[in-house]
Amino acid sequence: MCCPSPSWTPKANSAKSIGIAVLTFAIIDLLTFAVQGYAAGIASLIAIVASSIIICCGPPTPGPGRGSTFTAVGVLSLIASVVHFVGIVLLIVFYINLHNISADTVTDNCIDSACSGTAWQTASCDNSYNTCTSEAECMSATCTYCSATVCRTAGTIVQNWIYILVWPGILLSVLCFSLELALAVTSFQAAPGMSSPAISTPLTDIKTAPAGYAGQPTYGQPVAVAYASP
Repeated sequence: MCCPSPSWTPKANSAKSIGIAVLTFAIIDLLTFAVQGYAAGIASLIAIVASSIIICCGPPTPGPGRGSTFTAVGVLSLIASVVHFVGIVLLIVFYINLHNISADTVTDNCIDSACSGTAWQTASCDNSYNTCTSEAECMSATCTYCSATVCRTAGTIVQNWIYILVWPGILLSVLCFSLELALAVTSFQAAPGMSSPAISTPLTDIKTAPAGYAGQPTYGQPVAVAYASP
């Protein structure tokens, strides 16, 4: 089903080719879920459904009503492109906010998460299984489990990994957005042609012999001589 269909119109085959690219990059773009790119991830899921329809479930030949499959693909692809655009904006905002967070803020959030509320009751201040006796002890610099050094190091590692993943996710989402938009436009253009009846060659050149037809002409004799004289 990945090869062009000889019975499809050129526009339909173009849409199918674009659908293969959409499916490939949409699967890869699911990695944006790992960097909180939920909108981009959802858009990729929609794009996977749209491209799968045209690749695996397209009509065998043009015919009345069969262009509706391409219309459905166009609608889903258009929705995916819009959601992907929103996802791109959210990923950029997420990156900017992350870039503006200082190391001290990351450290404070790390310590608060490990010690605030009732978390200190299950936290350990050293390598033993002895838990902290209070929230203050958990947050103290002498507590190796929740020390600022440990939290700062962990926070820096997490930030660097997110930096590494976010920009590729943004660029990949931009590519998916472009492909989905192209698939939507091409599918809408292919729908009318795929709804037309399949082209056939009618036997309109066969003529009824006139009265007085004398039979088959002999070899080398013109067709006109085959007619008997009135």
